[in-house]
Amino acid sequence: METGRISGAGHGARRRRSAWVLPLLGANAALLLVLVLQPMPVMLGHFIYDDMFYYLRVAQHIAAGEGSTFDGTAPTNGYHPAWMAISALLALGLSGDGLVRALLLVGAALQIVQGAMLHRLLSRYTRPWVALSHTGFYLFNWRTISANLCGLETPLAVVTVLLVLSLLDRRQQCLGTPAQAAGLGALLGLCVLARMDLLLFSGLVLVWAWSTAILRDGAGAVRATALATVAGLVALAVIAPWIWASLSISGVPLPNSRVAVDLLATVQLDPNESGSLAADVKRQVAWALHLLPDLANFLGLWPSSGPSTMLSILPSVLAAAAVATILVATVRAGRSAPPIAILCVIFVVAHMGYYLIEHRMILRYVLPSLAGFVFLVGLAMERALTAPDAPRRRRRVMQRGLAVLFAVALVSGLDGWRKGHGATRYHAFHPLTLEAATWVSGAHPGAIVGAWNAGILSHFADAVVVNLDGVINDDALAAMQSRDIDAYIQSRGISLLVDVPGQISLNLGRFGGGGEAGPEVARFGREDGREVVVREAQPPS
Repeated sequence: METGRISGAGHGARRRRSAWVLPLLGANAALLLVLVLQPMPVMLGHFIYDDMFYYLRVAQHIAAGEGSTFDGTAPTNGYHPAWMAISALLALGLSGDGLVRALLLVGAALQIVQGAMLHRLLSRYTRPWVALSHTGFYLFNWRTISANLCGLETPLAVVTVLLVLSLLDRRQQCLGTPAQAAGLGALLGLCVLARMDLLLFSGLVLVWAWSTAILRDGAGAVRATALATVAGLVALAVIAPWIWASLSISGVPLPNSRVAVDLLATVQLDPNESGSLAADVKRQVAWALHLLPDLANFLGLWPSSGPSTMLSILPSVLAAAAVATILVATVRAGRSAPPIAILCVIFVVAHMGYYLIEHRMILRYVLPSLAGFVFLVGLAMERALTAPDAPRRRRRVMQRGLAVLFAVALVSGLDGWRKGHGATRYHAFHPLTLEAATWVSGAHPGAIVGAWNAGILSHFADAVVVNLDGVINDDALAAMQSRDIDAYIQSRGISLLVDVPGQISLNLGRFGGGGEAGPEVARFGREDGREVVVREAQPPS
């Protein structure tokens, strides 16, 4: 028997249920506004990501009519186009701290939209307190907040995924008419423009929609195929302008940043690489154990932020077990679960699996699938509450369990704030980079500065800042691939290198001729040993 939606007593009851979420959204909006109004060093030290300023710097060049470039010279396509479009529009009229806070406010507004959409999905299938509690758990979770306020494309990506899920859930027929199929295709194209890894989501949706149209809606295979083709072609038409622009800028259809990140992280599971497959698998397992504790923090299963030596295995196992339990329960529910629940299961497995196997499962990367996972958890709780053999005390036990999970998530969030763990675990370095930018502006105004973490420097230093990790610089990426980064540093006239000490020596060794940087001229540090240094650049030996 297929689960029916919670219908209430007509439109009035539904409106009252919707109104209950408004105070929750208002409180969350107030919290986000307080965070966005914090002093810049506080925001940098807790949730703004260095890469946010890659967007802002390129956006300023685009707004000034200077093209897609980070440093004014080298081209780049290393960004997600929809978020860059928003950044460039803001850069037309804003600059400095105002531009930073405006983009953060966009992220905050999109988080509120996420909460409203998640609540609406949940309230169609669960009782009011289940929908409210799960929405609140998501909205007030530090991992959600820090991912949405990091200044990158994550909040837009989550909203586009929830838009697609909401659209599919409201439709009686998955593909419906050609016009409806075209509308779905347009949304899927927007998903891809919001974040390129949602190509995976869009492909899964098209396959799911095609199969559902045949198996559930009774559409013939020919009609379902034709409608799915319409959706796919419209999605491609939406993406096509970006493909053309990317080819014009960098000669490739997808952002070069993904290639740079692979080079920096060396996570490709390719037996033909210099390292063995066994070594690559071992590296991926190490990354998983390093990052899965963040997922345990998000789920309220572990109170300490970040890995803690041998104990990092325990939160990783808890997080993996919790996700697997909910996914298996949803699959076993079969027709008693809403049709989009199976799509959510497939997406969670595919999306998280991609980052576990082929990349790094950083929480902001997988927040779109985690939003779908929260929906699945709410459905699982509703099934447990409505089971014929459910004891009367089950509701009370579940409410207390949710309260415990929220308390643990809150403790881990406070611990994360204390440690400088937000969208990344390296926020503590960001205020030091701000100090270095201020020093460069005073001691070497107008200098050409190179950095592997170049975002904050580019926004706050009175200097020409050149990105050296290739994420936002096609020329530097080519130099990395040819192991010639030291010659590139010399050719660009870079006089200073600013970064974490280990980053400078490591990357010169990995991607250069083995030379060292020049002497240190300034150092900025904390009592816990974190440091950012300024060194003179040295030509290749």
